[in-house]
Amino acid sequence: MPPLQYRVSGTDPEGTRDAAFLVAQTMGQNPNARLVNFDWNEPMKSLRVEVDQDRVRQLGVSSKSLAEALNAVTTRMVVTQVRVRYI
Repeated sequence: MPPLQYRVSGTDPEGTRDAAFLVAQTMGQNPNARLVNFDWNEPMKSLRVEVDQDRVRQLGVSSKSLAEALNAVTTRMVVTQVRVRYI
């Protein structure tokens, strides 16, 4: 028998997560259902950065370059590539 998949969506992450758990619990009560699981169930991680603007200016860094650097680090953006030639 093929797996049964469902998607629960909504605008409120906490409420949507609660609804998904309720659906899973209901499905799990069926004796024919096995291995009921989620592809997500952890709250989204967040990062808050507080910048000392005076210190940043003393270092000669612009707010734009700092924002771009933080964005590159947090999104795993490729900033450069190095090609190595083996002889």
